[in-house]
Amino acid sequence: MSAFYRFLTPSETSFTYCNEQSPLSVIIAIFYKGEVSPDRVRSALDQLQNRHPFLQCRIKKKKHSYFFEKIHGKAPLPLHVLPRSGPLHWKDKTEQFLNTKFNTKGPLLQVCLLSPDPVSLEGEILLNIHHALIDGHSARLLLSEFLQILGGMQLEDPPRSQLKQVSYPKAFQNWPGFKKRLRFMAAELANEMKFMRRGLSNKIPAKDHNAILSLELDRATSTKLLRRTGDLGISPNSLINAALLHAFYKSKNELKPRLLRTVSFADMRNKMIPRVDTHEMGCHIAMARFTVPVSSKSTSLSIAQDLWKRMFLAGKKGDLYAFSQLGTPIMKVSFFFQQFRLANTALSYIGPLNLQRAYGPVQLLNIRAYITNNRLGPSVTAFGKYLFGKISLDLNYLTSEYEEGEIEEMITDIKASLQDIT
Repeated sequence: MSAFYRFLTPSETSFTYCNEQSPLSVIIAIFYKGEVSPDRVRSALDQLQNRHPFLQCRIKKKKHSYFFEKIHGKAPLPLHVLPRSGPLHWKDKTEQFLNTKFNTKGPLLQVCLLSPDPVSLEGEILLNIHHALIDGHSARLLLSEFLQILGGMQLEDPPRSQLKQVSYPKAFQNWPGFKKRLRFMAAELANEMKFMRRGLSNKIPAKDHNAILSLELDRATSTKLLRRTGDLGISPNSLINAALLHAFYKSKNELKPRLLRTVSFADMRNKMIPRVDTHEMGCHIAMARFTVPVSSKSTSLSIAQDLWKRMFLAGKKGDLYAFSQLGTPIMKVSFFFQQFRLANTALSYIGPLNLQRAYGPVQLLNIRAYITNNRLGPSVTAFGKYLFGKISLDLNYLTSEYEEGEIEEMITDIKASLQDIT
């Protein structure tokens, strides 16, 4: 029987290629309280791996294509157990993962358990995941099942895995698809020429080293913000993305109007043919880039309304398919020339993360997630979520581009901007 599982999608391919050039991982930090032994985590990981074929795979390359290949023999998910040296140990370990290339020869999920403090019983579990394995849907699925198993809960047997190679609708394939991509690239070229004249470009920093910080809105502010976006008919994603852009613009002390760029990640699971199974892992997203005008008179709200219109129009026109299909060529051109950066900011907003406060004897305190950036990527990247009634952002920055104090000032600005809107 062949070990071949399926070819990688364009988005999975672009992230795999990127990891070959520079480190790229998704790190999910689970903050918990309770007696969690290495044996309990090991058992939970083994059960999780048995439920998901992708956790039994590695990534191989043949000619110009990547594919998932099932690993022959026993290949358990790697588990590293470390004594927790303090409340910031998780941060040091997370940054280590973010700055290390993911080894695709073994399982595509690695786990680190920082054993609980003997007095407080607080600890962390770090999930280091290859980006080809995970998108917003996969993250919810992985976290929910892992925590349920860890808490001793019994899950229903997963549906039998069906080997399905997903693709794009016919209108976006072959000659019709080529014509659409050609028109899209012509529009992007015109946009590029305009950005060269009026854009606020950020210099390429010297090194790729990632560092992390987070911000959290209180429950009342989070509720008001979500209600406000609903009243205005815009998405929380566009509003938070706009706050990032606005803070970046203000940090540059610009006096004249400029064009700024941001990256947003669109879910493509229901747009693929056939639709991606709800129990299947993998990464099915489009990395969409938008250019918006910003001036000293702009507010986060005005930027968000402009950005939301552009996001809506991109979905209506089918540009999300082009963004997804052209992700790898854009990455290759970027790494080959190393003359431009992808954007000023980027946001991956997962929305509501419906997790419980406790799973058996394991109390869930918080979840944080970070996605590696590199010197050719945006200046500031963030992962956003809504958990336990609060909106939070987990941010990455490059230490050769920003001092920690500069990022803290930007975080203060982002938080104040979101609070003002409510």
